[in-house]
Amino acid sequence: MAKERVSKTESRYFSKLQQLFFHPKKFVESISQEKNYQEIMFFYVKTYLWITILTTIITALILRSNNPTSTGGMVLNIIVGLIFAFLTPFILATIIHLGVLIFGGRQGYFNTYKPSTYGAALGMPYGIITSILGASLMLRIGTSQITSAFTSPEYIGLMIVFTIQMIHVFYFEITALAKYQKLSRMKAFLSIILVLLALVILAAIFAFLTPFILSTIQ
Repeated sequence: MAKERVSKTESRYFSKLQQLFFHPKKFVESISQEKNYQEIMFFYVKTYLWITILTTIITALILRSNNPTSTGGMVLNIIVGLIFAFLTPFILATIIHLGVLIFGGRQGYFNTYKPSTYGAALGMPYGIITSILGASLMLRIGTSQITSAFTSPEYIGLMIVFTIQMIHVFYFEITALAKYQKLSRMKAFLSIILVLLALVILAAIFAFLTPFILSTIQ
């Protein structure tokens, strides 16, 4: 009985992930009644865990002859990542929710957390492809098989996959945020991008000014 329950749970999980990845618009409708942080959190963490384990193994296998990784190092990497996996959804949702409030969304934090966290989970399966391309690129650089990483097929492939990933995730998050926060698609898009862009600009300014600040102190 226990094995059957585990099997059914895993089957439901992968069916849910499949719908999220291949039918994001239908998925938005299917989760409209979800009101539980825990369910969404564990879906995200479970997705993060198996993707991280798989990509870590793939990377280690590709780089095993050129850059061997200890088992202990791999396990530590997964554990540290898993700890942050419980924090990341709340950090992302809080940043996006600031944008939601700016553009008039008043449906509560949970209705930002849900699109944001599922959106982050949606982007994870792309990590399988990027780990293969990234490790292959590192291997070729390490063995001096290429003169420029930026013109290599692996780098170009990474840029293509990243672009598709971003479009896929943004499409889902904009669709979900517009529905749950009762915003227009344009306002949903700006809610996501505005605060993130502001943080990037602030980080860039800080990085630019840091050397001058340090030289003044000295």
